[in-house]
Amino acid sequence: MPKPTVLVLGATGFIGTSLCHRLTQKNFEVISFSTSQKGPKKTRHYQGDIRDQRSIGRLLAFKPHVVYLLAGISGQTNTDSLRDLSFAVNVKAQMDWLNSIVKQLPQTKVIFSSSRLEYGKPQHLPVDEKHPVAPLSTYGIHKLMVTQYLLYLHKKHGLDVTILRTSNPYGRPISSGSSKYNIINHFLGAARKNGELTIFGSGKQLRDYLYIEDLIDVFEILITKKNPAGEIYNVGSGQGISIVNMAQKIVQISGGGRIKYLPWPRQEKSVETGDYISDITKIKLALGWEPKTDLDRGIKLSLDNRE
Repeated sequence: MPKPTVLVLGATGFIGTSLCHRLTQKNFEVISFSTSQKGPKKTRHYQGDIRDQRSIGRLLAFKPHVVYLLAGISGQTNTDSLRDLSFAVNVKAQMDWLNSIVKQLPQTKVIFSSSRLEYGKPQHLPVDEKHPVAPLSTYGIHKLMVTQYLLYLHKKHGLDVTILRTSNPYGRPISSGSSKYNIINHFLGAARKNGELTIFGSGKQLRDYLYIEDLIDVFEILITKKNPAGEIYNVGSGQGISIVNMAQKIVQISGGGRIKYLPWPRQEKSVETGDYISDITKIKLALGWEPKTDLDRGIKLSLDNRE
């Protein structure tokens, strides 16, 4: 039986690159789309802007069985300073794609890569999917808007949708320009150059970090095993560690870098959510998934496979 055709929007980003690599290894036909001229290996790549309506028709003509929504502008402070652009890319463009999918390919499965930041500041730990949503940033608000629209399309039109609220993924490829919003990769890149790992405040707040290949396992399970539509899943390690302890692990394991403490910049402080740990009970029970890679091993694997 032929494997389904998959369309990955945002295919050259951190998650998209790893997802395309996995899917092509498993012999899926992958159509990749991003702003980059060069796409992931073994994919049929198209360069373009997700806001361009012409791209929608061109790519949906391939009749993908699955569409991964990974494209967008990342970062809480980044999107706060670029609200109009963030709305155009992270909300309106996503909705335009979804509306076209409903009209042209209503049987297509849509998988949306969202964020823990939909929850805002946790009221309790660990955070489950029933926790109130109260995002503190434009980024979190826009992610939540797309989540709500997906659920609306599922209820009204029966669109097969799954939303993943991910928690701080990290791992290869590690580049010298890794975004500060991907804090472990940013720290790994700094440690590799024996640079500074900058922490705002005390760094005692807890975070839940997930190795990229464990996240990609979820993306793969969603198209290879039967699963219910219209669901939201938290995807994390289910374990918390302080930012400072994470940084210390990187310095110890890599043998490079040094930790530097700075006062909180006002903009970063305004979107800081405090401690966060994912409750991953639901996804364990529903999909039979659980993370395989602890933080120490994940850091070692990331450094061993850095590019």
